[in-house]
Amino acid sequence: MILNFKRHPFYNKIAFPLFILIVVFACNSPKQQLPPELQKTVDHYSHSEADTLKLKAAWFLIKNMNNYYTTDSQELRTHYAFLDTLFKNEKNANQLDSIYKNYLSKHPNISSKKISDKEFIKANYLIQNIDEAFKNWQKPWAKHLSFAQFCDYLLPYRVYDEIVEPWRTIYRKKYSNCFTKNRF
Repeated sequence: MILNFKRHPFYNKIAFPLFILIVVFACNSPKQQLPPELQKTVDHYSHSEADTLKLKAAWFLIKNMNNYYTTDSQELRTHYAFLDTLFKNEKNANQLDSIYKNYLSKHPNISSKKISDKEFIKANYLIQNIDEAFKNWQKPWAKHLSFAQFCDYLLPYRVYDEIVEPWRTIYRKKYSNCFTKNRF
């Protein structure tokens, strides 16, 4: 026996109205809201045709942020500031080790919290990262990359859960003399 679904009571009373409700709600649901800083990044590249690829790059980063987070707290920032000072001022490796062990004995449990990169990253950081990545893409050592390769290998603002900092600028300044016309 073949069922005629249009005459079946389940179809008329439940399935069809349910289908219509699902379609209506799906069509009327608000667009996914981005956190304000990410929206600023998207808006920054949305105003110019010249920035079409940069806008795609911004969306690539945003879509891939889900599994990345930043660990932060005032205690942790104080700890990092101590380490920066220690490594800048102390050159003796044995002294470094003993000073650090002493510090850890006084601060055994540094509390921190995980914050999603979607909530933590600032627009100016992402914009600077994207702009610098695009400048690097024009360098002789990166010109051959496709856009997909660029997104995968050159664009990312971080690798794992390291501190979010302007690492491109830091390394460019530190190693710019290595990239002369004759070498790269």
